Formats: sequence, structure tokens, C-alpha cells
Amino acid sequence: MQISLNWLNDYVDLTGLKTEEVSAAFTSIGLEIEGTEAKAAFSSDVVVGKVLSAVKHPNADTLRCCKVDVGDGAEPLEIVCGAPNAREGLFVAVAKVGAVLPGDFKIKKSKIRGENSSGMLCSADELGISKDAEGIIELKDGSPLGVSVGKLLGLEDAILTVNVTPNRADCLGYIGLARDLAAKLKRPLKEPKSAPKKSETLTTATQVEVRVADSELCPRFVALYVKNVGVVPSPAWMQKRLEASGQRPINLVVDATNYALLEFGQPVHAYDERKIRGKVIEVRSATAGETLTTLDGAKRVLEEGDLVIADAEGAIGLAGIMGGADSEVKSDTKNVIIEVAAFAPRRIRKTARRLSLHTEASHRFERGIDIERLSTVAFRVAQLIADHAPEVEIAKEAIDCAPVERTPRPVALRLEQAQRLLALPKLTRDEAVEILTGLQFRLLDETVAGRMVFEVPSWRGDVEREVDLIEEIARLYGFDKIPMSLPVMSIRPNVEDEFIEFQEKARLALAATGYRETISFPFLGEDALSALGLGEGHPLRPTVQLANPLQETVPWMRTFLVPNLLGALLANRRHGARGARLFEAGRGYFDFAAKPVDAAQFPTWKHLARPARHIGPRARQDQGRLTERHWLAAVLDQPYREKSWDAPNEARAAFYHGKAALQSLLKAFAIEGAQMARPGAADFPFLHPGAAAVLSLGGRTAGYVGELHPRAAAALGFGEAVPVVLEVDLEILFDVRGKGLKVSSEIRRFPPVTRDLAILVDRALTHEAVTKAIKQFKKKKNLRDAALFDVFAESDKLPAGKKSLAYAFSFQSNERTLIDQEVEQEMEALVAWLGESCGAVRR
Repeated sequence: MQISLNWLNDYVDLTGLKTEEVSAAFTSIGLEIEGTEAKAAFSSDVVVGKVLSAVKHPNADTLRCCKVDVGDGAEPLEIVCGAPNAREGLFVAVAKVGAVLPGDFKIKKSKIRGENSSGMLCSADELGISKDAEGIIELKDGSPLGVSVGKLLGLEDAILTVNVTPNRADCLGYIGLARDLAAKLKRPLKEPKSAPKKSETLTTATQVEVRVADSELCPRFVALYVKNVGVVPSPAWMQKRLEASGQRPINLVVDATNYALLEFGQPVHAYDERKIRGKVIEVRSATAGETLTTLDGAKRVLEEGDLVIADAEGAIGLAGIMGGADSEVKSDTKNVIIEVAAFAPRRIRKTARRLSLHTEASHRFERGIDIERLSTVAFRVAQLIADHAPEVEIAKEAIDCAPVERTPRPVALRLEQAQRLLALPKLTRDEAVEILTGLQFRLLDETVAGRMVFEVPSWRGDVEREVDLIEEIARLYGFDKIPMSLPVMSIRPNVEDEFIEFQEKARLALAATGYRETISFPFLGEDALSALGLGEGHPLRPTVQLANPLQETVPWMRTFLVPNLLGALLANRRHGARGARLFEAGRGYFDFAAKPVDAAQFPTWKHLARPARHIGPRARQDQGRLTERHWLAAVLDQPYREKSWDAPNEARAAFYHGKAALQSLLKAFAIEGAQMARPGAADFPFLHPGAAAVLSLGGRTAGYVGELHPRAAAALGFGEAVPVVLEVDLEILFDVRGKGLKVSSEIRRFPPVTRDLAILVDRALTHEAVTKAIKQFKKKKNLRDAALFDVFAESDKLPAGKKSLAYAFSFQSNERTLIDQEVEQEMEALVAWLGESCGAVRR
């Protein structure tokens, strides 16, 4: 929200404060200032001057040659002026050479009818102050010479951008901001006094009837009739203030409503009386299919539940969001009905979100407004109009539909509790009362020792409990004055569930195979389910539906992860990325009480409906909680390998690539006894029947892997480039896990040294046997790794029955950089060991 310091100064005296000090004060009380901007109508080279002499121009009857003192100690300026009121002794506004006036008019040194002129004496019109162009501005006698005219007349301004948090709806207007600032600065708050001259005979009730269909959706509605408004431009000062606050001036009536909106934080709307058919204004819910053309020219199709303002024949405005184009104030409007109302925030938020229509009004109604001041705001708007349109008549009373009686909201405050929570044992009762009464909380009762009861102002909807009052004290007392100290507490170790660490290790294990992790929303849509062939009754068919989904196309809580991963794969393809390998760890949500698993029809999934393994005691004690299954899923896109200089053809990703990733995952946790079986068509309609397998561990289905069924791939948009999918039940893997592999995260400071070795072994000897022998090397000191990079078996250069295996060995120390002698000694010992254990000889 943009605010003008000149305007803010109307409500709290900012004399003697710099812009930076005001910004710091706002930020200290929780109203963050995101930026400041100095603003001026004209440059600072327009200064106060005094006319020392004004004589007739020798070559022109209507011009005068003036000598003007601008107070800089230099020679007086010679300026030719045509204003009739230019005279000796007058204090004037002098635009010096180089000054820039409104309209980008630059002042230059010139000759006028043969006489030098070094500047210009300015009129109010030339400075953009008013339309008065009859003569030059006559400033107050004794005005300080050389001072900026903008500063002298209060035309220089500073614009602050305030970040108002959603709970502080009362600060979406100047008065609300000034109220907090005044309390912080301990200066009085100056609220505007509305005392419009009202007609003795004109009443609103004789001009229009107001009906409120539902008091919950519209708890209060005020309508005020104003006659003979005359649609004219608003005064320059009002236009400047609106522009400084980010509003576009339109005309007096509309500008007055916007001015009141910014002043009180209360949206206001004005209707052309001629367009109110049947002289009836009704607040009601729209009917399905009802249409309304709003002020922005868009035709809106409304739904049942949208709140509208209607006349006798149809909707004329979208309540709390935007008025209708038919009833807006036009150039020939004579009489208006001013609407100031309160609407249900949730209903406004829902409609604005559905229509993607965020306005200044909806922004405030969604957060809540001060329902007690609606009538005050209505008469304030009328006064602003009447002050600049002399023929205006204001109805002597407004129609005030307030079917819900408002009661005061008392909140008790214990001084001891405030002292404890704020760590301020010296906080006194008087300090607390001074802060809260400064914010206009009214002290009601102190009959109980140590307890004070305050009445919450109507505009503070965010204050409900004692701790809210304590927060108000902290804001105004100063967060910087609260002492910093570490809390003293007894910390007992909280043993984390082993399954949490297991999930992390599973993610790391799959990432180590070259897959990249992604995270998706846990929602599914009907399109994906149909494409995968998951009909009614299938165990993976979701049954948990969201009451308020983020998108209407995905109303279900997911049961497994593969559909969302396939969606991510399609997104990669749309952006030209091929061969993606993605995985996700997450949960599937089941309601087995509402939908049991049919074990006879879907035997593979009979173990799905086992008791839930919830993490944490609170989750385990929640009897009504859904059953959650913990999954780890991955997808492998086409191709498996792109064409390159050493591989002229693409390598297609196939079932065995997914199986290799699955086996790598099992190996990481030393899981043995895994069994693979062909999947059933009913259990896995989305898998290719000839290129898929079901994983079983201990007689329970633990996952699956395979190529996507061509039918499903085509339905999803993959075409012939069919991806490979795999998914495992982490809970079952956790139950059967072994010790697993150790993962080292050690960072070695010193570089490795590599050596290649080719050995001759019997053809029957396997690489696995050689690797096992290397691991059992007893004299190992610095050997870190061994990798096979070449096998040479078919050649007449090799001895009969022999083959050649070539290995790359890596040696590295944690203490120092190795020298060749150390590496060679360990290498010779390794060769000797391989000869002893495997019968290998160096080739």
C-alpha cells in the first residue's frame, strides 16, 4: 500500500521527523516499509525570491523588468515578467535557470524584447498548484529567501510503500496507520470531523428501498442519498493525494469514494439514481447463469452463491468486488446513492478467486472492515462532494440496515502473564494501560487484583485473546527493548523412528543410481486414472475426495506415486528434455473402512490393507485417521542413452533397466529372497504384460517394475516412446532389510593415485571372484577402489584356457599425498595376493 506523508500528517503531527524516522517507527511496530520515494511537483530550483524593483520594459507596454533577490548572496536576478501584479517588495516563486516545471518545461536564459531574462516568476497554474493564471504567486511577506517553494507550501512529499500483513485489515487506510503511529510516537491522533450540512426535507428512505436477504452474508448496509452532485473534476489537492496513493482521479464523486476508501480502509460505491430500477436496492445471492457487466467492461457469468447488489430487475453490482457498468456515475449524473456496507469475507474471497478479479475493495472486504463506522464513512463521502459542489443536498438521514446487533468484545489481561511472556519483570501497570489506551482499547474493569479487562475496538478483528493484547504491548513497547536470553529448560532426547532414517537412505540409494528426485502435490484426477485403466473397485482407485481441491481436475488424494511422476515426465518432454530419470518418495492415502480390498479379484494387493504404520504417537492414537502407505517410485524415459560418437544409435530404455535400478535398491539394504513374477492383467492394467514383473518379499507384494502398457502410454500422450516405471512399498522393505551398505560422506583432502593392471586368469574365473579377493586383501593400506574396464578372452596371443582382465585401482590417503614408492609397494603386494588367491599372473 502506498501512503503519502503529507496526507498522513493530517491525522498525526509529523513535525520534526525525517522520512527515515517515520519508516523506522512503522517497521518497529510490525508495519514494514518496503520502499520510500521522494516526490515533488517541480524541481528544487523553484525558490522564494523578493522583487527589489519592477520597472516598465522599454520595448513592451505589458512587460516589466524585475530585479529579484533569491537569497544566495549573489547579484539579484534580472527577470522579465508579464504578470500585472509584479511589484517592488513582493515575495514570489522564482524558477531559476535549469529548473523544470510541470509538463517538462525547462527554464533557460533568454532575451525578451531585447532585455536579458535569467529565470521566471511563476503563477499557480505554471507550478501545477491550481488553475489560477491571472498573476504570479504572492507569497507571505518575510518568507525565507532561497528556500524551495515546494517545501514552503508543503508540496514536496514522500511516498512510503507499506507491507500490511493480512491480519491487520485496520491498517489498510490512513487513519488506521496513523492510529498505530500516533501511539508509537505518543502524539495525538487527529481524526477527520464530518459535519455536512444536511437537508431538512430530503430523506434517503423516500428515494430508495434497501433489502438484505441474508444478514450473515451482509451484516450491515448503509445507503445515503445525495442530490445535485454535478460530475465535475475533483480539486487539485484531492487528485494529488489520490495519485500519490496509486489511484487514478476520475471525477469528484468517484474520487470522493476512493478518498474515503484510502482514509478509512472502507470500500464505498456510488450508484447513479436513474439506473436503480424500481427504486430498490437488494443484497442477495446470484442465481445460476445470471450475468453482469462490471465496470471493467467484462461480462461475468455468475454462479449460485455469488453475492450481488441488485435492483428490481437484476444485478447492478458484484458485492464487495466491483460495481456494474450500467449503474456507474456518468458525466450527466445528477443524483447518487452512496453505498457503504459490510460483507462476509469468505464469500467475497471465494467469488473474487473464482472470477480472478482482485480489486481494492475485495482486498479489504476479504480481510474484514470496521462495521461500526459505516454511517460515518457515508457522510464523510457526502461532505467531500458537498465541499466542492455548492448545490449538493445531502439527505438528513441514511438507511442503516444493521439486523445483527454488535456487542462489545472484552478481553482480560494479567499483568504478571505479560511480564512473563515478554521477559519484562519491570513492566508496570501504567505502561501497559498507556500503550493499550493509546491504541484505543478501553479499560473496562480492574476489580480483580493483577487483572485488567479491555474492550477491543471494532476495527481490531485480529485481537481475540490475552496473548493478542500482550503482542500489542510488545509492538509498542519495542521489540528491541525485550532482553535477549536463552530459555532454561530440561531437554529429553527424542528418539526418532528408525523408519524415517530408512526412507532417507532409500532416497539416497535410488539417487546414487542416476535418478533425480521430484516432489509433487498428492492429488489425482480422473483423466490419469482412466488412462491407466484403474476402474471402479481396483485397490489403487482413490476413494478419499477433497472438499475444496486446489484444482477441480484433481479432486482425489493419491493412492500411489506413478501417475504424478508420469505427469512430470510429460512436462519434461514438452520442454524438450528427453531421457529423464525421476523418482519420488511419498505417501498414498486409503480408506479401507469405506472400500476394503477385494482379495479374490485382486490377489496381488491383498497385503495392501494391513494396519497403518503411522509415525508418531499422536498419529497412532487417531482412530479416524486414513491409512497411509509409504511408497518409493521412479520413472525412466526414452531413450536410455542418446546417440554419440561411440554409440551411433539410441539405446532404448527397457524393462531390464528398471529391474537393474530395483535390484540396486534391494542390494543397498542387503535384502535377499526377492522373487519376481509375471503381473496379472487385472492387478496391473497399466503395465505391459510381457515386460513387467511383480516383486514379492516374504510372501508379500512389495512392488512392481515394468514398461508402461502401450494403451496407457498412448492415452497419456507418450506415443510410441513408452517409459519404464517402478514402485516399491517402503514399509515392507523396512521389515525385511538387512544391515545394508555403509555410505561414506568423508571428504578426502589429498588426491588419489591410479594404477592400471591386466592379469591372466582361468576362463572359468568370474569378475565377482576377483572382486571378492580384492576385498580380502590383507595388506591393504591406501587402496580405495577397483574397477574392471576391459575383458580380453578370444585371442591366439593368450595362453589356452586363459583370459585377460584389466582393472583400474585407486589409492588415496587421508593424511598425506602418496608417493610413487608407497603405491608401487602396495601394488606389488596386491599382485602377489591375487596370484595366491586366484592364480592370477601379471600380463
